[in-house]
Amino acid sequence: MIPVSLRLQNFLSYGEQCEPIQFDGIHVACLSGPNGHGKSALLDAITWSLWGQARTNTADDLVRLGQSSMLVEFEFLLGRQRYRVVRKRNKARNSQSDLQFQVRHEEGDWRALTGQGVRGTQERITETLRMDYDTFINSSFILQGRADEFTRRTPGERKRILGEILNLSVYDQLCDAARVRSREAGTQVQQLEAAVATLEREQDRLPALRAEVERLERSHTETQLAVEKLRAELTAILVEKERLDARRREREELARRLQGAEAEVTTLRSQLAAAARRVEEGQAVVRRAVEIRQAAQELDAVSREREAMTERLGELRTLEQEASLLQRRMQTTQHGLETKLELTRQRVRELRAKADQLSKIAADVRDLESQTTALDRLHEERAAYQARLQELAGEAAAAKVEERCRAEDLVKADERFHILKAASARCPVCESELPEPKRKELGWKLKEEKTALKEAQGRAIQRAADAKREDAAVRQKLQELESKLKTLLGMRDRLAQARQTHLQLEEAARELPEELKRAADLEAMLQAQEFAPEERAQLAAVEARMKALRYDRKRHEAVSRRAGELAGAERQLHALERAESSLPEDRKQVEHLEAAIRLREEAMAEDRAARAAADRDLTRAPAVEAEAARVRARMEQAEREEARAAQQLGGAREALQRSTDLAAQIGARRAERDAAAADQAAYEELSKAFGRNGIQALIIENALPEIEAEANVLLGRMTGGQLAVRLKTQRELRAGGQAETLEIEISDGLGPRRYELYSGGEAFRVNFAIRIALSKLLARRAGARLETLVIDEGFGSQDQQGREGLLEAIQSTQDDFAKVLIITHIDELKEAFPNRIEVTKGPMGSQVTIY
Repeated sequence: MIPVSLRLQNFLSYGEQCEPIQFDGIHVACLSGPNGHGKSALLDAITWSLWGQARTNTADDLVRLGQSSMLVEFEFLLGRQRYRVVRKRNKARNSQSDLQFQVRHEEGDWRALTGQGVRGTQERITETLRMDYDTFINSSFILQGRADEFTRRTPGERKRILGEILNLSVYDQLCDAARVRSREAGTQVQQLEAAVATLEREQDRLPALRAEVERLERSHTETQLAVEKLRAELTAILVEKERLDARRREREELARRLQGAEAEVTTLRSQLAAAARRVEEGQAVVRRAVEIRQAAQELDAVSREREAMTERLGELRTLEQEASLLQRRMQTTQHGLETKLELTRQRVRELRAKADQLSKIAADVRDLESQTTALDRLHEERAAYQARLQELAGEAAAAKVEERCRAEDLVKADERFHILKAASARCPVCESELPEPKRKELGWKLKEEKTALKEAQGRAIQRAADAKREDAAVRQKLQELESKLKTLLGMRDRLAQARQTHLQLEEAARELPEELKRAADLEAMLQAQEFAPEERAQLAAVEARMKALRYDRKRHEAVSRRAGELAGAERQLHALERAESSLPEDRKQVEHLEAAIRLREEAMAEDRAARAAADRDLTRAPAVEAEAARVRARMEQAEREEARAAQQLGGAREALQRSTDLAAQIGARRAERDAAAADQAAYEELSKAFGRNGIQALIIENALPEIEAEANVLLGRMTGGQLAVRLKTQRELRAGGQAETLEIEISDGLGPRRYELYSGGEAFRVNFAIRIALSKLLARRAGARLETLVIDEGFGSQDQQGREGLLEAIQSTQDDFAKVLIITHIDELKEAFPNRIEVTKGPMGSQVTIY
């Protein structure tokens, strides 16, 4: 994994405006800057973006103070592919996280590799890198304060981490898979053994099954014979029942036919009665033929006369409506003139009342004009009083200022006086001691000054009091003046209203003669009836036409009464004509209906006799049906017994056949069991071989000499051959025998000692040497493809010689890595590296500069 670029936003000390860090063109670089400015935060950002882990256990602690969210975007190369990881965190939304994983195409666009949620995406990143966070920081990433991350672990944990570095997890997966297969094979062996035992028990039942099949065959034959016998008996009963059912249907048909015939006879009798009534009624009408025809002739004459009278009445009512309309028009015109006259008389009364008030209003106007002449003089007096109030306000303010100044001067004079009274009084100018005569002289001067200040203060107070009194007096006069002005202003408004009223009254006096003349003209027109002349002429013409009609209301009423009395004559004439034409046909219908009724009654007598015979025959039906039900129930029971016997026989035959075939099945199951047992033994052997004490232990044993050799080469460079390391994979047990382990033993000039007995610079040299050895081993094995080496603050514990040795070791190993980053705050080491990444912290957060 080779870093390409890193962009931070609100991550630890880095703010929102941090420029992306580009690692292109950098092989070996020193990451420098004062402590606390954010050097190690860059490496925390890389591990947090890739695995969601950093030096702190809580992701929310990585968010910059005062912010609610952060973002890290990291691009890196892995082989020939370029990848990008974007991880976000938001504390304001219940600590919500977001993770995006992408790969870059040859065309330059990015393709998403993001999985299902943050967990799924994290699994894809770890799978792509082929390492987790612990493996990374224990190999090529030496974090600040955790340089001994690999060496300080327990021997068992060291062995586990080394196994992960060597990509031995695949053997753990194979071991787990072999154990699962072994358990599955064991389960299959148990199941097959149980199946073989079951088959053998069934094979022992073969003679009993043959006897059972013979017994069931006899029972099945007996039940079949019983069913056939009952079926024949039921068939005979059903034939008789079918004959009775046909007889019942015949009886029902006779009943329906009788019912229809009875209804038809009833209908024919009703038709016969109706026809007889029509014959009788027709004969009665024919006997009154002369009387009916005379009444019809009289009704025709009376009707013609009534129609003529009705027509004249319609014309008369039309003329009456026209006359009523003309009269309403004349009344409307008269009413309008009367209303206009009344309004004119009302206007005359109003104008006379206003003319009577004219002299009084004129007097009021003259009186108000005389009272408002003093208004301008009062306005001038009010302006003078207001100007005086402003002057008094200025005098009072100046007096208060002078009073305050004199009071401050008095305080200062009292302070100087108390200084003079002190035993060690000094001159405030030259700081020399004052003699007694001088002190007294200055004291008298201060007393005189204080007296003058008090007098000036008193005068200022007096001026302020005088101004206040005069202010109150002026305000009182101004208030009285305002009251007068208010009254006079009201009079001025009244004057304007009075003048307006006077003008209106003069106008009314001029209008009065004209209104009087208008009222007199209207009274004369109404008295002489000189309005609506056209309507009057039209009304006279209508009344003349009404007289010319000569309508006789009494004759009209008499004719109408007679027409009402003869109203039925026309209907009786029609009835007479119908009777004369239909009477012969009605007599023939009566004779026909009487013959039809006789024929229907004879057929009904025959059907009643046939129905009685059927009723006698059907008395046996209940007994036949009951017998059929009993036989059917016995047959159904016999059929169920036959079906049950057949089912039992079929099951017994199948069981007999299975028992006959058991020998072959037992042999097949035993063969399957032996094969499963062999698989179980093989998988158990494989699980041991793939386990920690099998192939993995052999691989670690083979890798340790390489790690020791590489580490000892580096230690020799850094210590001048003073230190050497040895990795032991076994240790002696007190109870005898040996145990698997991974202990570190260091040899110096005094002999071999355990790693835990070393500290400070020597321990760091050992840590560094083992780290580099592990990284080189990974590069050679091509397991996790570690191509970047990072050292965070490893020089502080070294002396000058140790630092030089470390620099020499770094320079000797730099060609094994694509990127080497060394973090330090020691200024003298910055110039030892070809590139420098400088971190500085300002008000907007940490910033990065590359030199």
